Amino acid sequence: MSTREEWLNAAAADILSRYREVFEDQFGKVGIEHLRNVKVSTGFPSRGGLTKVIGECWKARAAADETTHHIFINPRLDDVVEVVATLAHEMVHAADDGEHKHKGPFVRAVREMGLEGKATATVAGAAFAEWARGLDAKLGTYPHVALIPIAVEKKQTTRMLKLEADCCGYVVRTTQKWIDIGLPACPCGNEFSQEVK
Repeated sequence: MSTREEWLNAAAADILSRYREVFEDQFGKVGIEHLRNVKVSTGFPSRGGLTKVIGECWKARAAADETTHHIFINPRLDDVVEVVATLAHEMVHAADDGEHKHKGPFVRAVREMGLEGKATATVAGAAFAEWARGLDAKLGTYPHVALIPIAVEKKQTTRMLKLEADCCGYVVRTTQKWIDIGLPACPCGNEFSQEVK
């Protein structure tokens, strides 16, 4: 498969096929209908790429048609087992339409699928991981390269400019208007350097 979306949506179909009974047991036929209207893609979570959130499922009511669930897998993930485990976790949210969050039927479903750990941060158990690696062989290598967000240094947004004395580290904030008139002196009596930090 040439795109991540093709691969992820094919993986979602395989998850539904393999765990159909789990979805039906916990969420009934409505859960299966929800999973027929799932679109999966990569994308940073709504709180941004630097969070610990690795997957996100949006309820159907957030979609324009009010029937489609959108699942996003964080583009930082490139390990197939982690990607498939995250997708399975988010598909349980879609089947449930987020009703039970990480409790009750949600917990029972992820445990039956072979996901382990805290309900809010499940990971693949041994059997699930082995199946996920086989899925990678069936669909081909996940066509994705991890995206590592780089923290951007914030620009100063205020009009106040920060001056720091080299001799003692004393800091003052002032405007360009006063810098143009003359630089202040620090408590040591030395004038601040011209360099505005």
